[in-house]
Amino acid sequence: MTTSVYRYMPIHRLWQMLSTGKIFFLRTTKWDDPFEAFLAKRYCTAKEQNFDLINSDKYFLCCTTKSERDHFWRNYTPNKDGVRVTFDLSSLRRIDSRIIAKDVRYPPRDEIRDLLKNIAKKTLTEAQLTDLYFIKRKAFEDEDEYRLMLEDKSHSGDAIGIDLRPDMVITRILFDPRIDADTYERHKQFIHNQFGKLTLRHSRLYNPEKAFPEMKRPSTASAVRSARGGPASGEVQRYSRKRR
Repeated sequence: MTTSVYRYMPIHRLWQMLSTGKIFFLRTTKWDDPFEAFLAKRYCTAKEQNFDLINSDKYFLCCTTKSERDHFWRNYTPNKDGVRVTFDLSSLRRIDSRIIAKDVRYPPRDEIRDLLKNIAKKTLTEAQLTDLYFIKRKAFEDEDEYRLMLEDKSHSGDAIGIDLRPDMVITRILFDPRIDADTYERHKQFIHNQFGKLTLRHSRLYNPEKAFPEMKRPSTASAVRSARGGPASGEVQRYSRKRR
């Protein structure tokens, strides 16, 4: 059972969330993938329904159930200044009773083709139409996306902010492994001073010595002896015993 979800974002989005006490859900028109909402649009076209009207009240927050991945940092925080925010899923879902939250499905191409072929023959319930927003192509399966949807007919903007208490919903903030240590410490101090004792960490993804403390560097004396080509003290003692 999924208990935590993760969202990668540039650091200015973190400041926005913490300073406003809001998390923002976006319309599908703000997404990069043109296939998003395509199935729902095709259904509305086949049924001569107004897709723009049906789609206008739907706002989404996209997360992942996977923890840390190299390509997530590179894709979602290309400026090397991002964070991965960990949300407690049950707390996140409780911030607004209108939220619908589901795992995204990644059906095979043939299933999507059949769905498109037969979509005009079906009459979908509102719940079944909503399900179309939780389908993506197989090529995106590695995202392991968990999507939250909010419907609000009274709102007209491209984004809607929902109130949240960061200390109740956010369980950890992981800073980009490409941020240097000094910059991380400044961010950490600022967050603790302004927003309280949230749990912060600096990713060790690109720092194997911190990720694996057992990878200790040799002592200075050993390194010097090795560089000079001389034996270590234990080797000298063993050699001396052999000579005797």
